[in-house]
Amino acid sequence: MESKRNGVFSEFDGFPWHNLPRKERVCNILRHYTSLRSHADKEKFYAFLKDTLQKFESSENDTN
Repeated sequence: MESKRNGVFSEFDGFPWHNLPRKERVCNILRHYTSLRSHADKEKFYAFLKDTLQKFESSENDTN
């Protein structure tokens, strides 16, 4: 099944796999990134990763 979230298509339902253990989530995300064929999809996915990292970093700063 193909789904689309944050402008990125995923052949797996539930991207980015919130219900999986962290290591599996990271592996699936990286596997998805390396399997993208078009440059536009890679740019969208890169933007998604960058935004997510910034959100995590800002939420860590809020809790400290």
